[in-house]
Amino acid sequence: MLKNNPNKYSYCGKDTPYFDGISCIKCPNEFSLTEKKCVTAPTGLVYDPNIHSYIAPEAVKDTNPNASNILSPAPLPPAKNPCDPQKPFYDGIACIKCPEIFPLFDVPSKKCVRCSAFELYDKATLKCIHRPVVFISNNFNNLLGT
Repeated sequence: MLKNNPNKYSYCGKDTPYFDGISCIKCPNEFSLTEKKCVTAPTGLVYDPNIHSYIAPEAVKDTNPNASNILSPAPLPPAKNPCDPQKPFYDGIACIKCPEIFPLFDVPSKKCVRCSAFELYDKATLKCIHRPVVFISNNFNNLLGT
C-alpha cells in the first residue's frame, strides 16, 4: 500500500503493509480500504479471498460443470449438488461468480485466476494456451484491424 505524504511517496513494508491514513500498520485479519482500519468478519460470515468480501459459508456444493470459464485438467463430471448458473463456482466457502479481472475459475486450486498476457483461454481444452504468433506482411495495404 502506498503511504501518502504531500512531499513524497513511500511504500509500507511487508511487516506493516496497510496505511491507515497516519502510519503503516499490520492486521491480524483483513484491512478495509474504505474504513482504513483492520476489521474482522461479522458473526456468521467468513472472508472469501476470491471475491474480497465477507459471505455466509454454504454447505459443500459442486462447481457447475456447465459453467464457462473453467480451468480444469479434465472435463468436470456431472454434479450431484451444482451451484446456480449465476454463481457457478464453489470455492470451498460458497458458490461465487469470479470478478471480471480474474474471470477464470481454476478447479484444482478453487481460485479465480486469469491467463497470462501471453496466453488465451481455450474453451475446448479448458486451459490457458500460448497465443499464436501471427506475422502480417507490411506489403498489404488493405488491412483493417483493432
